[in-house]
Amino acid sequence: MKRLFMLTLTAMAMLLPNYAAAETSKSNPQPELVIGSIMPSSVGASASASAYGFTVNAAYDYEFKNGLFAGIAYPDYTADGSATELLIGYGSLSYDKIKGTVTVTDGSSSASVSGSASMKGDVKALAAIYSWKTGHDGFYAGGGLGAALVSDEVKSVGGNASISGKETGVVPVGTLQAGYRLPGSGDTPMNIDVSYRYLYFLSGQKGLGDLSASSVFVNLSIPF
Repeated sequence: MKRLFMLTLTAMAMLLPNYAAAETSKSNPQPELVIGSIMPSSVGASASASAYGFTVNAAYDYEFKNGLFAGIAYPDYTADGSATELLIGYGSLSYDKIKGTVTVTDGSSSASVSGSASMKGDVKALAAIYSWKTGHDGFYAGGGLGAALVSDEVKSVGGNASISGKETGVVPVGTLQAGYRLPGSGDTPMNIDVSYRYLYFLSGQKGLGDLSASSVFVNLSIPF
């Protein structure tokens, strides 16, 4: 986990000077307001323990409600349709429920119980993502790397507030994207960019799966 995170930071450190150099060699790009809807997949988790001849295995999934994202992007477009972008923003997801199966094994026999329970809590992230993309006639595709400061808080499970906790950490982020950019002209100088982005957050925790999400982002340029 630490090695992967350091590689991510190293890649960003190598790319950011190139971004700054491109900024000085081209016309000043306009910052863009970014808003988006995040549709996360469930996150799998597992745990096991043994004592007194019994083995308990638990496999469960955390499910989330759709979330929102807002931020500022600093894109730099070239005449051939390629671009780089530095995106800094904040996203939030709310827990929906947990469901899973607990299996107890005693020698050659076992018994399983499945169920689900509602959850209250949220996952919040402050992310910085550097991406690159290429395209033609307004259409483009690309990808990016970044890092996010994540706050994961569980407030209750099944209405029981005693089951709660909070963790905070920095994790690597990856993204793939495809979209369409409509440049402004004449009386409407505002650029409009609509994209689909696949987001992937590495958990870095044993027994806890990574968080992935589909999202739809809209970028609106801010004219000066």
